[in-house]
Amino acid sequence: MTYDIPEPVRAAFATTFRLAEPDGVLSVERVARPGRMSESARVRVREADGGTRTVFAKWPSRQARIRRIARLTGAYQREVMFYRDLAGQCGASVPRVHHAAHDSGTDEFVLLLEDHGEARPGDDGHGSVADVRRALTTIAGLHARWAGEGLDRLPWLPDWHGPQVRRYTRFELDRIARAVARGRLAHARPVLPLVAQLGENLDEFFALARASSRTVVHGDLHMDQVLLPEASGAVIVDWQLVQRGSAGLDVARLLAMGLPTEERRRHEAELLGAYREEAGGGVLLDEYRRGIVWTAFMNTSYALSSGPETFSNVLFGRVAAAAADHGLLA
Repeated sequence: MTYDIPEPVRAAFATTFRLAEPDGVLSVERVARPGRMSESARVRVREADGGTRTVFAKWPSRQARIRRIARLTGAYQREVMFYRDLAGQCGASVPRVHHAAHDSGTDEFVLLLEDHGEARPGDDGHGSVADVRRALTTIAGLHARWAGEGLDRLPWLPDWHGPQVRRYTRFELDRIARAVARGRLAHARPVLPLVAQLGENLDEFFALARASSRTVVHGDLHMDQVLLPEASGAVIVDWQLVQRGSAGLDVARLLAMGLPTEERRRHEAELLGAYREEAGGGVLLDEYRRGIVWTAFMNTSYALSSGPETFSNVLFGRVAAAAADHGLLA
């Protein structure tokens, strides 16, 4: 066994599957990718009938700072509730859920999901137009499925423009401003003017966001959140920032970060057209542009805590170029 799993995760396996005795857990392979809010692993188990299966397991981060952020944003609860309430409508577009539990008092959670270890992971740094198109048409189908239908029945689902997000945004904008004043965030310099403009026009931004918030969005959609099965389509994972919002948030984040700038420029109109065709109408250009602004803010907020200089071009260079192309850096 290469990686240990906490007792609550073992207990979830025991209650969800009939494991062989005394220990049906055969191996644990940690899945470690940058920027993740949770611990995760592929766990191979032997069941009582002698068969084996591999399951993707998630549980809270071991880092206190990350757990505080998750609690503040409701990230753990959101993902569990997504798998309980919405994943069943997604078909093969999201992993099938075996077990989903969250404790609102402690913010502990356990997710046991279908493993897609055979699928090729998406890659922000080396994405292709074909891969981005697969992810884009998949999320378009989900946006269309959820557009304006029954979203009020989900009290756990926050609004992109709601008070919780507004408070968090103002808090993060203040932190960014202080960091810039101290000479930090040099690698985020290409998007800092855009983030500053967001702070100056935040009320107007959220008023427009409210008017265009008509579906369920992933909230952090980029190619590192996508699995690409050999056959076709895409599987969307990591739903911890799922919210009620504008489709432009997902579309802009996927296109602005997922392709080198010249590739995006050549194929942007075509890809937006493919999205509209699959969604049966789809994202307006203004929504897409607001999504670019929000992507700049999200990436800068992330950089405050992690300093991801390795991915500066993806997180900031590409996004700044998209903003400039759409006249957002005036």
